[in-house]
Amino acid sequence: MRLFIEKLISGGDGLAIGEDGKKVFVARTLPGEVVDVTIDQIKGGYNLATVDALLEASGHRIQPACPYWDICGGCDFQYADAAFQAVCKQEIVLDNLSRLGGLETGSFHLEPTVTGPAWNYRNRVRFHVDLPNKQVGFLQRKSSSLVRIEGCPILTEGLNALLADPKPLFEAARKVMFANKARKGGYLEV
Repeated sequence: MRLFIEKLISGGDGLAIGEDGKKVFVARTLPGEVVDVTIDQIKGGYNLATVDALLEASGHRIQPACPYWDICGGCDFQYADAAFQAVCKQEIVLDNLSRLGGLETGSFHLEPTVTGPAWNYRNRVRFHVDLPNKQVGFLQRKSSSLVRIEGCPILTEGLNALLADPKPLFEAARKVMFANKARKGGYLEV
């Protein structure tokens, strides 16, 4: 099925309208793109699809800087340039205020989204820890499987050092795993 992506929604999926008039959510697409998709799940009021072919790419599409981006579930918009990410995020906020909050578009003023550096800025993270296998990383996109990574381009150098040598994380994780009855792992906020 060929679709035109109209906009992005919360979580980073593109929104298109299918031939039947039903909303179709397509991961990893940008507004203005034309894609051939396969419908993966049919829901009551919408469908979920994956891209088979990107026919017309947005001028804002870039190659993600992170080698784990394709499997890691941490970043939703790395395939868009930083300025366009800010625009899309602001449009998502406006849409949610209107659609979910009941505010009329134009009845309020929203300041432009302020952005900082695109890389090495995040100083807080939720690492997922697998104690029996002594692994630390992030969860796979739309899954509960652990993705072991060596470093993350959006984390500060100090947090990346913990990924490179996770021994301190394992020690801390042993102390906070009391909530996980199986004691096999969990997450640790740093």
